[in-house]
Amino acid sequence: MAVRRRTRLDFLERWSDGLRYAWALAAGCVLAFGAGAAYPQCPERRIQFRITNEQIAEMERSEAEGHQPWRSNAKFVSDSGLMQVEPGLDPSKVDSIPFSRKGLSPVREVYSYSPNTPGRRVRVTVRRFRWRDPTTRKTHTTVWWVTEVVIEDCGDHGKQ
Repeated sequence: MAVRRRTRLDFLERWSDGLRYAWALAAGCVLAFGAGAAYPQCPERRIQFRITNEQIAEMERSEAEGHQPWRSNAKFVSDSGLMQVEPGLDPSKVDSIPFSRKGLSPVREVYSYSPNTPGRRVRVTVRRFRWRDPTTRKTHTTVWWVTEVVIEDCGDHGKQ
């Protein structure tokens, strides 16, 4: 059995194949990462809500007494967060605004709304906290709270 001896030509062919693959990979990276420059990020405004232990205790007492039962529903709490940041929004029309829900965990959800304004999108994050009742010393999850609202306003660029 004769062993084929590698020649300089074999080396150059393999090297040129490797060079072609490297150029293709580099071009792919430029296209993949450079495409983001053609579509600039929309300006966004981030509003974060601070929730204190006193607020949690007050709301838990209130819910235990039967007040504000809607706080147990993440969608209703998210709608209230949307109404806080959207001026002039009619509360009776909140249910007609298209939205999507992303449940990240049993204690955190994100709702993305697309109000009637073109290029505008509002993301509302709601959370439940672990809370220790000072009277019973038992730990449980609280009612839902709006913790963050992100408003993206792309104007004419944001039409999707």
